[in-house]
Amino acid sequence: MKKIPLVILLIAFIFITYTYFNPSIRFIYPIKYEKDITQHIDNEKGFMEWWYFDGSITENLSFVLSFLARPQIQYVVLSLYDSESDYRKTYRFNIAALETKISSNKCQVEFGKNTIREENGNYIVNINTAEMLFNFRFVPVTEGFAFLAQSRGATFYPTIKIPRGKISGVLEYEDKKINFNGLSYYDHNYFKRDSYFKFLKNGWYWGRFFTEHYTVVVTQFFGNKLSSYIAVFNNNKLLKFIPQPQIICEEGEIKNMAQLPSEINLKFDGFLLSISNDKVFSKTANYARFVNKVVFKVSEPGKEIAENGYGLSELTYKTNRK
Repeated sequence: MKKIPLVILLIAFIFITYTYFNPSIRFIYPIKYEKDITQHIDNEKGFMEWWYFDGSITENLSFVLSFLARPQIQYVVLSLYDSESDYRKTYRFNIAALETKISSNKCQVEFGKNTIREENGNYIVNINTAEMLFNFRFVPVTEGFAFLAQSRGATFYPTIKIPRGKISGVLEYEDKKINFNGLSYYDHNYFKRDSYFKFLKNGWYWGRFFTEHYTVVVTQFFGNKLSSYIAVFNNNKLLKFIPQPQIICEEGEIKNMAQLPSEINLKFDGFLLSISNDKVFSKTANYARFVNKVVFKVSEPGKEIAENGYGLSELTYKTNRK
């Protein structure tokens, strides 16, 4: 039998040790997302799964809605922000396990009376509580994707399910009733929780931005460039997927919220994205969410395209959660 050289065994040992103790994910390229199958988590401790929508209800009123599932714990979180009046409100509804039903072969999520249901490619969302009513139909505009990813020590199913969709519905809260039409974003992901917070421990910057013809999704993990990416969509199709992007910020490296300028200018692969951060949706000690105005510029041979738009972004720095 041929002996394996000691140096090869040493290299293999170092590689296995590194990949086991360094939980990061390398996004390689996008693959088509065939079906939004739900219920990935089981009762193993540490898993979490979520269905996430954000968007615009009116010109000034924005929302973020999440259905979150962990073993034995399910809850719905809805945040509203009016940039004109500076109104902020977050509702959280904890749901008993007996009131929760999640299909394993189609997108049908029931957290008590709060539901997400897919019908012919559209999503019907209903939030119905004593405090408020929020019902809408989400119609996909831009085709999303999943990632082909290499994982080291972390369980993650990364998707941008629908980066841009049209929503229409009704919102009732605090004696107000609003019938609305707007734009929204949707994704559906799951993670092993202990790996999740190791993966994000240095913080991240995430945002999705809409102009008339373009949709841009930026994910930048501080201290973990392999797991960062930018996706640019044009006319409802993926134009450019940039894994491990070399993002040049004219204001310098963003290290924490105290240093966050009122405007960020991101340059990458012939694109320039100028992001205004003057409207704070919500903020805690190490987390901030913004409603943004943006200018997106595309440099092409012989011409430059510039479009105004808006978006939503969030920044977390140095979380100590476990």
